[in-house]
Amino acid sequence: MAIWVRRQACRRRALVRMSYFTPTILPMVAVANLWLFFYSPRFGLIDKVTAIFGHAPGHNWLGDPNTVMPASP
Repeated sequence: MAIWVRRQACRRRALVRMSYFTPTILPMVAVANLWLFFYSPRFGLIDKVTAIFGHAPGHNWLGDPNTVMPASP
């Protein structure tokens, strides 16, 4: 497919490249947004769960050197 697109001298080459590359990128973007939902400092799922057990909300899990390595997937 890549060789075929490269040989084509049409104006829609960028559109064909984008339509071929987009399904590769979209799952990565979705997973990144899911992890962002978990680790957001004030409204993330982990902060909400730890607040139930008395932990102060607003902890920056990926910005704190003590928690970044255990938090990274």
